[in-house]
Amino acid sequence: MSQYITNKSEILKESGAIFASDIQTDNIKLDNYQSAKVIIESGEGDAVKTTVFVCITKDEEEIVVKEKTITIGANIVSGIDVVANELAHYDATEFYVKVAKVADSVITGTIYAILAEPRYAIED
Repeated sequence: MSQYITNKSEILKESGAIFASDIQTDNIKLDNYQSAKVIIESGEGDAVKTTVFVCITKDEEEIVVKEKTITIGANIVSGIDVVANELAHYDATEFYVKVAKVADSVITGTIYAILAEPRYAIED
């Protein structure tokens, strides 16, 4: 018997003038998924650049696994892909996302992750 396995999405930070201060999400577990797409949606406002960091904590030390410069404002949607193998290099199964603040920003936004390619059936 076949079983249909779907991707899972998680909201990490919700709307509000979130880009006015540094953002750090909760940990995102990839132990049962092979990849994640972190989506950063931003609202109206002048387009400005900021940096997104994918990080892990190992032995109480923060390690930046990857970083990407993105544009926020002007209703732009940006993303960064994370693959479980990138984390496995550091013997990690979870990561978190940090977004550098944009001084005096009033741009609203939402950050969420789509966890893809589940390894095992997920019981709800």
